[in-house]
Amino acid sequence: MAKYENRRKNPYLGLLNFEGDTFRAYKFGVSDYVIVDDQHEIIEVTNTKGIIYIMNGGKSLTTSYGRTYTISNEHKDARPTDEKLRIFLGVNSLEDEEDDLELWESVQYRMGEEGFDYCFESYSHWDEIKDEEFHRLRLGFLQSMEDLRNYINKKVEEGREKELDGE
Repeated sequence: MAKYENRRKNPYLGLLNFEGDTFRAYKFGVSDYVIVDDQHEIIEVTNTKGIIYIMNGGKSLTTSYGRTYTISNEHKDARPTDEKLRIFLGVNSLEDEEDDLELWESVQYRMGEEGFDYCFESYSHWDEIKDEEFHRLRLGFLQSMEDLRNYINKKVEEGREKELDGE
C-alpha cells in the first residue's frame, strides 16, 4: 500500500472516527477523493458518487492492517453528519442515485489521464457503477490483459531457456 502525504493541504473529512479518524477522505479535485486509514495508507481512490456509495453502506472499507468496516453500520456519532458530508462533497443530496453523466465522465477522464489499464486495474473497481455490461466488459478486459501479460512472460522465459541451452 502507498502512504498519502497531504502536501498541498487538501481539505479532508473524517469518515469514521473512534478517538481519531479511522478513515479520512481527502479532496484532490472537483469530484475526486482519496480515502486513507489512520496509518495514512491509501485505501481507496474514488469520486463523489463513490464516497456516497461507501457512506450509504454499498461498500465496506478495510484498513491497511485488515480491519473491515461498513461505515453505515457504525455508531452515528462515529460518522460525520449528513450536513457535514454534503458540504464537504458539494452536493444537495446523499441519496445513492443511479449512474449518471458525472460518473461516466469520471471514468472517461481517468482513462485519458491515467491510462486505460491503470484506470481499471489499479485506480478503481468502479463499484459505484451499477451497469452490468460495463462490469462484464471491464472484467473481460482485465482478464485479457492478464492473459497477454502471462503469455509474454512465458515467451521471454522460453527464450531465456533456449539461450542458456545454447540454441
